[in-house]
Amino acid sequence: MKGKSLLFGLTIFLTIFLLCGTAAAVTPINNIAELMAINTPTNLSGDYILTDNISIGSGSWQSIGNNSTPFTGTFNGNGHTITFSDNTTFTNSANTNDSYGLFGNVGNSADISNVAIMVSGNLTNNNTNIFNKHTGALIG
Repeated sequence: MKGKSLLFGLTIFLTIFLLCGTAAAVTPINNIAELMAINTPTNLSGDYILTDNISIGSGSWQSIGNNSTPFTGTFNGNGHTITFSDNTTFTNSANTNDSYGLFGNVGNSADISNVAIMVSGNLTNNNTNIFNKHTGALIG
């Protein structure tokens, strides 16, 4: 009887363990430098959580992801705000037929949630060919 109880308990434990799997590591984003670091090909499929409000000052912002390498990960704003606090010009790495925003281009599997965007200036893009371009505060 003792052996059956142990076997039953072990079976339940293994079932729960296998159903839950292993959780993917979520990278905390605490500041603008960590937010900018998402925009590398190896990081575009990662899972991120915003841990503080971030202000992007005047100047340029290189959109996260582009048409050839879109953002395909998860970004949980965790109820925080990203503020474009002054005039900002969006850029992208290829400067081709891309979209512009905090995230330039996102793939079908991307999940962006729980983030507020505030704009206190003008948002523009640096591409003079205005055809087939999309510009948005959150996603281009």
